[in-house]
Amino acid sequence: RRPADVSELNVLVCSANLGNAEPTEDSIRAWIPTHGEGSGMKPLDEEKQNDLDDAFDIIAVGMQEATWAEREQNPITTKDSEQNVQLTEEDVLNMLEEQNRSRLRELVQATLGAGYTQIADKQRGQMRLHVWVRRAISKDIVSVEVSGANTGVGNVLANKGGIVVTLKYRTTTLSFVSVHLAAHEGESYYKARCDNIASILSEAKTSPISRKLDVSMSSSHIFFFGDMNFRTKFDGDYVEDVVVPGNDNIDTDDHSDIIGDDHDSFISDPRGEGKKELKARNIRRAKSHIKACDYHGLYKYDELQKGINAGDCLVEFTTLPCNFPPTFKVERTKGFVYKDQRTPSYTDRILFKSSAGLKNSLRPLSYEACPEFITSDHKPIRGAFSVIPNHVIPPFNLTGKDLSLVFRKLRCQGLLPADNNGLSDPYLVFLWSDDLELHFEGETMKDWIRERIFGKFVKKKRRWPQTQYISKTLDPIWKGTEVALSARDTKIGPEAMLYIAVVDYDAFTQDDGIGVVSLNVKEMLESKDAAGSEYNDINDEGSHNMNGDGGGVERESQPSVPDVGKTTKTVRINRPVIWEGKHAGQFRCKVDITITGLYDDMLLGSSSRSLRHSSLVSKRGSILATMQAIEE
Repeated sequence: RRPADVSELNVLVCSANLGNAEPTEDSIRAWIPTHGEGSGMKPLDEEKQNDLDDAFDIIAVGMQEATWAEREQNPITTKDSEQNVQLTEEDVLNMLEEQNRSRLRELVQATLGAGYTQIADKQRGQMRLHVWVRRAISKDIVSVEVSGANTGVGNVLANKGGIVVTLKYRTTTLSFVSVHLAAHEGESYYKARCDNIASILSEAKTSPISRKLDVSMSSSHIFFFGDMNFRTKFDGDYVEDVVVPGNDNIDTDDHSDIIGDDHDSFISDPRGEGKKELKARNIRRAKSHIKACDYHGLYKYDELQKGINAGDCLVEFTTLPCNFPPTFKVERTKGFVYKDQRTPSYTDRILFKSSAGLKNSLRPLSYEACPEFITSDHKPIRGAFSVIPNHVIPPFNLTGKDLSLVFRKLRCQGLLPADNNGLSDPYLVFLWSDDLELHFEGETMKDWIRERIFGKFVKKKRRWPQTQYISKTLDPIWKGTEVALSARDTKIGPEAMLYIAVVDYDAFTQDDGIGVVSLNVKEMLESKDAAGSEYNDINDEGSHNMNGDGGGVERESQPSVPDVGKTTKTVRINRPVIWEGKHAGQFRCKVDITITGLYDDMLLGSSSRSLRHSSLVSKRGSILATMQAIEE
């Protein structure tokens, strides 16, 4: 029996394109572990099989093309027997989808057993996302948020798109994004898949903080998975599918033969081969890698990992190497028997990402395909992970102390243009979650009461600190501007994230997002100098570049006038600006971090402390950032 209070969460992510066929009970058991136990899975590290012996705490099950009908029925002519009313095709499809949904839920529940309870069951077109948790930990699930986005024809049809479920386990936020991206081979379809990902991240948001934050930024850990449809693309070969007009996003590619040899694809091939010859050669080449079990050699030609490395999609996400045969396109039988119409490809994938400062809290345990699943032309995949919950990690203790964070020398470089003139009018907005009790210059007592007390009961328009905008530039420098934030008598946990949104100002329309920088406050506070001390004496000098998990946080201390009960340091921030899974520029600044013992206030008085702070700011010649209300 696995205890209710665990020091590490065991998470299982399962994904399958069901191929519009009802899976057999044996197929489900070959994919989802019986009773949620991972002992039958192959570990990434053979010496750590014991890591998979326990039951999983959280299981996410994503499915695509998860609607089917009995072949002998003609659903369009089905009648309502009681009212003798002809049902429309849409009525029947809705009935079938609800039946399928119930059947899938029954199959998964029967496999997992009574020890699991479902906390999310979302349907979007033919896509499904279920999230199950062990009953023993269900009481610690604080919240569940669900969202989604369509990326089918006109971004309306739900035959492609994504579903997001974000859950909060105590103080740890986990997001599961199950997707089905554009099908077919070729450069234009590769770009369509990258655009699908951007659209899903842009539209399917679950953050309670701001619409400026997509799910990849606002969660402690995120899992992105599904039939992503990225293909094997051999260097020098340019094969482009041609789809029947009007069927661009219909799944003809996914579970049927190619559209037709006469108009299936066109090529630009320097060897002068015909399209059939080139396609056949690519298939033979892929199969030769598979026959030799050279999955590493085949994986080098995977579109997805190439796209991540090129910055085309899902930057900062990790995709593990596929050390198993490709999952598409196969016969509906046991094992990997490939159809001759398509180049075998790793279309079904699981990726993951952790917030700044939390990368070491997530560890992959297993990643594999499921060859015994027989009812689809895709083989399902599953991945096991270990996650250290945030509440297990000791916080940075500021009990009885004041914290001051002063952001200065603010600048961006190489921002993406947001206006028709190829430039932007950028400004910065500082945001944070309720896990971080920060105050800012210009915040009134009314703001504090409204946001922290009444904000729990009524929808509020929160006021965030922001800078002035700078006109017509992609390389803004906010000269002389400082943003001062503070906290008192608190503990800063690993979930305490500060976000700096880069926004384009528009005079007559809604301002546009350019990108977001994510900072882990605990990581900044714990950055050490070369000597290894947490905080310098004020007169020490030195620097330390954090090239590990956080990357781009550099510590710098400056000589200053000693003060009783006070420690200080400066960190230099150099982080990428991210927007919809892509790089959108670079952000740099310096942050003066000051911690003062509260007994100083008792000696000097709170008014004296406030005057002293104003004096220090004045000596630096700072200009505090203009604080304006931002309507969310």
